[in-house]
Amino acid sequence: MSNPTTNPTGATDAADAEVIPLRPAPFGSPDDDITAHPTATPSTDPADAPVLTGGEGADVDTSFEVQFDPEPDAEPEPVDDGIGYLLDDPEGDAYPVIPENLRSLGGVGEAIGRHARRLAHRAAFHGVRAPRYALLAAVWGTVGLCRLINRQLKWWWVSEQDYLRSLAIAQGDRRDWLTLHREVKETRRVRGIILAGQAAGVLLGVLLLVKLAPWWGWVAVAAVVVPWLAHFGRPEDHPIIVPAMTVPRFRLLNHDVVLRGYYSAGLGHPDKPGQQVTFETTMSRTKEGQGSQVKVVLPHGTGFDAVVKAKDDLASGLDVAPSQVYLTHDPTSHRRHTLTVMDRDPLAVPAGKTPLLDCKPRNIWKPAPFGL
Repeated sequence: MSNPTTNPTGATDAADAEVIPLRPAPFGSPDDDITAHPTATPSTDPADAPVLTGGEGADVDTSFEVQFDPEPDAEPEPVDDGIGYLLDDPEGDAYPVIPENLRSLGGVGEAIGRHARRLAHRAAFHGVRAPRYALLAAVWGTVGLCRLINRQLKWWWVSEQDYLRSLAIAQGDRRDWLTLHREVKETRRVRGIILAGQAAGVLLGVLLLVKLAPWWGWVAVAAVVVPWLAHFGRPEDHPIIVPAMTVPRFRLLNHDVVLRGYYSAGLGHPDKPGQQVTFETTMSRTKEGQGSQVKVVLPHGTGFDAVVKAKDDLASGLDVAPSQVYLTHDPTSHRRHTLTVMDRDPLAVPAGKTPLLDCKPRNIWKPAPFGL
């Protein structure tokens, strides 16, 4: 925009500069006529206020300058505490008093049969390996007894002070060495008395077993002492009793594993403000006891569609197969959903034989297994 030019007669060229009044200046404004009369003093007389009866300033909207409501007497307060209001949910889900699979005699029988089969398998598995367990317990029990005696002797002799006394000798500090020597002599005397009492108690117990205890008393004592000594003597990576059944890697997922999965899938960020993934419920098992589930709250701006698209990446972050991950949308919020992670791949479980192979008549109105 070019600066206005003045012709020789003192008039301003209207083609170069045009003033568009946005709204009239308030009465008594310091800018009123200040440019026309730099030395003039603004008038405060209401009679001198300009009256707009028409022309270019008559249609100016001044509704925003009108105060509709009076100022409140109390101090302003926040609308809410920032957390939100708890809305009534007339159709809220309630946990069943009795699980669905235990509401019928057939379901109860199936559950009892399943646990009975597991117990029978474990009993047969460990029963066959019982001689091996007994031999390993005897070997590692002997090692544990030697380790226990060695530990007690080191405790009595205060062997941890040898380094300090050797350091005092190397530095030529005779006074420090004498102080340590007196302390170790007194400590050895007290601990020697305690150790002698322990040995006397063990010897008295053995004599009582020899004189008074029947054969089953020896068996009971051995059943308690030998496993403890074997556990004390065996290496950490060599268990005596091996498990009879394999177990899933995650019996119950923890929140750290779930957060790792969501952040690795790009569904949030642990360090950016407002991008953290939170939980509405605690971690729990499914109704069938075959998986873990938790209700997840996504960051603002991230919805259920993004989770569905990133399901494979989420499964990779959880270190499970995609077929083990199930997502259930919450109808009350697009940010909330229920994450269910099965302990094992459902597609890897064999379906088994169909019950229709018995060639018996069936009633179509009665329940039937899914996938016949």
